[in-house]
Amino acid sequence: MDNQQLIDFFKALASEKRQQMLLEIFLDGKSHPVSEVAARTSLAMSTASAHLHILRRAGILTSEKVGKDVFFQGDRKFMVKTFRALADKFDCC
Repeated sequence: MDNQQLIDFFKALASEKRQQMLLEIFLDGKSHPVSEVAARTSLAMSTASAHLHILRRAGILTSEKVGKDVFFQGDRKFMVKTFRALADKFDCC
């Protein structure tokens, strides 16, 4: 994992709302529609959707369109890979 990917990861988690989404919703291993995420985080659908897309672009979430709904799920493999890369960076110091 290169430095830019790590920077993008940190940028995606810079928002407290995105941290809340990750901790409260996506660590359960299930996929959730945008409408549910918006309701559980007290955000407008458009705002929740924008936050979710930032997390997806950073690799933290995956998404799947089912009919009219888009479902998001935490990407555990990506998270493990990212934390290992961070640990490796600190290991060398």
